[in-house]
Amino acid sequence: GSFEPHAKQGFEPMTGVETEHSILQGDDGDMIEILGGDGRKLRTTRKAARLVVEANKFASEGNMAKAVERMGPAVKEDPSLEQMDSESDKRLVQTVQAFLMQGQKEKAKALLDRYYQMKQDKGVDKESWDMIKLVEAHVLYYKTVEDWPTMAEWSEKALAMCKKSKGDKSREYAQGLSNHGLAIAPMERYEEAEKCFTTALKVQEEVLGLSSPEAAQTCHNLALLYRNTGRYSLALPLYERALEVWRAKGLWMQHVVTCKDAAMNFHASGDTKKAIDTMNECFAEIKKAPQQMQDQVATELGL
Repeated sequence: GSFEPHAKQGFEPMTGVETEHSILQGDDGDMIEILGGDGRKLRTTRKAARLVVEANKFASEGNMAKAVERMGPAVKEDPSLEQMDSESDKRLVQTVQAFLMQGQKEKAKALLDRYYQMKQDKGVDKESWDMIKLVEAHVLYYKTVEDWPTMAEWSEKALAMCKKSKGDKSREYAQGLSNHGLAIAPMERYEEAEKCFTTALKVQEEVLGLSSPEAAQTCHNLALLYRNTGRYSLALPLYERALEVWRAKGLWMQHVVTCKDAAMNFHASGDTKKAIDTMNECFAEIKKAPQQMQDQVATELGL
């Protein structure tokens, strides 16, 4: 069957005259055009294109391990395909998120280990900006399994990379700060964590605006720190601010999590009515999801 352009996210062969069959069966040395996920055309050998096609097929089926296996040799065959490999990095993060959401932590870890080894085998500098998506995926993994010391190691790496490549007034650096605060707060490094969140929030407000999702998430993170350290009155306006953004932008999962945390904050501060009202809002949001997801989210949140 012929390829349809942009049918799937990722590495797409150009399809004016080529078919999938001819791309896979042609001579290795032929030069053909392929289209990256960013829309840029690249001329490469048919051998490299075949590997890209196979990588794309595996990725579209959710098999990132096999996709990585194919994309590595493709880049080795034609180094100009390295820019396309960034699409694999994005897919990696999405796949790790999906595995973690499904509770498949072992699969997520195995994929991270395999991908990291592949990058090392290719000689990628582990402190270069090319590694940021992979480093952030490790941060996400260790956050999910609540291994705070290891999360802090990876979030420190991400923070250093962001500062070096993007500067300390950048969106990326602010996100790194917020993640690092989440890692060190459970280790009772409260003052450091608070500084991470407040500095991140200031940058996010300046660069992205007061109602950006990134600023709202940092508000939530800082509110959580205040709640966990008994500073309920400081947490309240931050939770309210985050909720305003989640409601306005229809960000369902964030809305649910912040509602639950805010309700716990109200309860701890003695405002039972407000705690009940906020939990009711949380349940109303959960009920908007399919039944299977409702059960999963309720279990994860301990509801």
